[in-house]
Amino acid sequence: MNINKHKDIKINMGEGMGTRKDYLLLVIKRLIDNGFYEGRLKLMKLVFFLEHFSEVGNVLTKEHLFKGNDFIIYKFGPFSFDVVNDMQELVSEGFIEEEEKGFTKSVTLTEVGEEKINKLQESVDQKDITRIETILNKFGSMNGKQLEKTSLEFLGLSLEDKLLHQGEKVIDLIP
Repeated sequence: MNINKHKDIKINMGEGMGTRKDYLLLVIKRLIDNGFYEGRLKLMKLVFFLEHFSEVGNVLTKEHLFKGNDFIIYKFGPFSFDVVNDMQELVSEGFIEEEEKGFTKSVTLTEVGEEKINKLQESVDQKDITRIETILNKFGSMNGKQLEKTSLEFLGLSLEDKLLHQGEKVIDLIP
């Protein structure tokens, strides 16, 4: 069941145009190219930082700075059903393939995914690419558990506190 009501909304930031799912594919491509893709936990936290991390003051902001992914606190910190649904659609549409590897899933871009990326890179706004690169430069070398801990610290929560706030909207917890 797809609970995402906004999956087909076109995002028009500057001159570039694409869906939220298109931008997720670009993030995945950058992670793979940089050797940083380590599974959905890491991807989820990086998208969280794309949405809510402001380089001005190195703080979280309630404002959506990327593509409008909504987050709640879940078992491993910030979690977005939007990201999960978009990942499932990228798999079902044949743009990426996921393979179980222990407790995580590895991902590869398919030939169709690579073609989609090439088309997207011609049409997306450069400031969105810059935002992706900025967040990956700041947080991309961390593993999923480190990102979980870091994201919770930015929210003022300990690993234990997250259990008390499970299911709450992250936007309500941002100081």
